[in-house]
Amino acid sequence: MRIGQLAQLNEVAYGSDFLYTTSGLYGFFCLKFILINNLFNSFFSSSDSLIP
Repeated sequence: MRIGQLAQLNEVAYGSDFLYTTSGLYGFFCLKFILINNLFNSFFSSSDSLIP
């Protein structure tokens, strides 16, 4: 019984850790994509305004 409870706690701990790392990576990539997108948009809009 106690060994089973320990295994369950261990599983829960690893599961939450995995969830946090994956969500953290996902958020990081989303932020990176948004920043790159904004940079490209500002660059293209400025080059557009340069063309007469």
